Amino acid sequence: MKNYIFLRRSRFNSYHHISDYVPSSNLRFLRGYFEIDYKYHYEEYVFNNIVSSFNEYFIYNDQQNKMLYIGRADWELDEEEMCPSDEEFPNYVNDTNSCKLSVDNYLEFRTKWVELKKALPAFAIIYRDDNDWVDCKGFDTKEEMELFVKNYQPQVMH
Repeated sequence: MKNYIFLRRSRFNSYHHISDYVPSSNLRFLRGYFEIDYKYHYEEYVFNNIVSSFNEYFIYNDQQNKMLYIGRADWELDEEEMCPSDEEFPNYVNDTNSCKLSVDNYLEFRTKWVELKKALPAFAIIYRDDNDWVDCKGFDTKEEMELFVKNYQPQVMH
């Protein structure tokens, strides 16, 4: 497992980082997007445009390589921040300001996240496996989640 973030369900049934600090993992952008901005009906727009920017997050669609980059759209929160042009976005996105995943990985993650949100386990993890595939999983206890990380075994490639 390359990296992960631990989440706890709030009383409002959303998932937040367990720690009081924002983790350095770029997976935090994926969690933020799915908790704040995600709407199923946005996806047609996302897949047909180079850059989609909603309330707090952006998605850069590298259509040629079938990759998505999800990050925080600071220009949506601070009018003094400038949004990069579509042409500048390939040079703008990086490991510190966005979470990179393939379109196929996004679609699978989205399905699993929606299932997780229906089940509403007390704890959840978002993780990037050794093959760079991003996944999520729910747990009843924090201990089960920690044990999952401790005993994690790489899976077959996707």
